[in-house]
Amino acid sequence: METRRLEYFVRIADAGSINRAAQALGIAQPALSQQLAILETELKAELFTRSRTGVALTEAGRRLYPRAQTLLRHFEALTIGDADGQSITFVTVGVPPTLVMPLGLPLIERVLADHPRIRIHMMESSAIDLVGNLVAGLLDMAVIPSAPVGPEIVAEPIAREEMVIVTAPSAGPPPSEPAALAALPWIVTRYPNILRGVLSAWFLQAEREPRVIAEVNSLPAVLALVERGRGVSLLPASAVAFGVAEGKLAAWPMTPEPMRRTINLCRRADAPQGPSFATVEAIIRDLAGTVLS
Repeated sequence: METRRLEYFVRIADAGSINRAAQALGIAQPALSQQLAILETELKAELFTRSRTGVALTEAGRRLYPRAQTLLRHFEALTIGDADGQSITFVTVGVPPTLVMPLGLPLIERVLADHPRIRIHMMESSAIDLVGNLVAGLLDMAVIPSAPVGPEIVAEPIAREEMVIVTAPSAGPPPSEPAALAALPWIVTRYPNILRGVLSAWFLQAEREPRVIAEVNSLPAVLALVERGRGVSLLPASAVAFGVAEGKLAAWPMTPEPMRRTINLCRRADAPQGPSFATVEAIIRDLAGTVLS
């Protein structure tokens, strides 16, 4: 299997179209289609479903995509250097959607400013998928809410983050009584999801069932619906801080006791450790202590 065919596969998946990928790569569409056909023959699997509007990954394609990215990253790490001939270390970090803005972007900015020979590859995914990718060796480290169970992963608690009820600014404070709180129109994520589990566990303890009006596995969509006054949601405080600061959202603590989640810095127990990895971990710890706690 040639590395370039894996690169073509990733570019097609990212573009959602063979034509668009061919234009971006600067090669003819029939030639790209031929290379994709060869790859599918080599793997004995169909990687895309075709339609008039483009292509979509099949189940086999979805399994291959993160592995292809990792293989290409490692290959690039073997061949790339800076202007002085010094090697560049690639570090792949996984983060859940709720931590991309408060933690992921500051991490990239800090590394770009202070450590030019470290290259961050960030993977955004659900906490459950991050655990699987970490075990599979597709990530060097991941920031994961709740502690993953298993001997393969070392989990280091780095912050305790408050969970808040998020509403439109005009909605006013939510009620504190469990019955009235359960009656609110809740916009939630679908199972399996840690945020959904936290909300369900809280209402189960209160012997109530929340009135769920929508299940949406997209943080931007949840925030947009809440901002428009369609309902309320339970989210980490850091995930809504920007919206609150801009006056688009309001955040309220759970009462009578604040609800918090533990944020863990995780890596495989047998993962190789070097100066660059230690540097990235130190930056993550520092940011977590500043932004999340």
